[in-house]
Amino acid sequence: MTLPQAIVQLIGVIFLLTIIWKLLSRTKLLPFTLYLIGVNNIYPVWVAEHQLAYYGIMALCLLYPAAYWLLRCRQYRQEEAEAKGELLAIAYAHHQDERYQQVLEAIRRMDAEKSVSE
Repeated sequence: MTLPQAIVQLIGVIFLLTIIWKLLSRTKLLPFTLYLIGVNNIYPVWVAEHQLAYYGIMALCLLYPAAYWLLRCRQYRQEEAEAKGELLAIAYAHHQDERYQQVLEAIRRMDAEKSVSE
């Protein structure tokens, strides 16, 4: 492999690692991934000896993104319900204004017919 090929390959690897890092960060899975990579590579003996602690900490690391996304989904649904309620209130008020105008026009026509017949 020549030097320019090595440089291009290094740039590609850095680019991919940056994208992976950002995706894991945005999905809130970065702590979980760093825990898995770090503990399995640095302390494999500890993992073998303390499996309950290892899996417990791993579960806690997975609860964080799960809670984050559940709360975010709940917030989205609440905002959607509020927006729907506001739109329905506006539509109802507009519909009531139209009905009011129709009633006024009907009353005016009846008054006009009465004045014509008198």
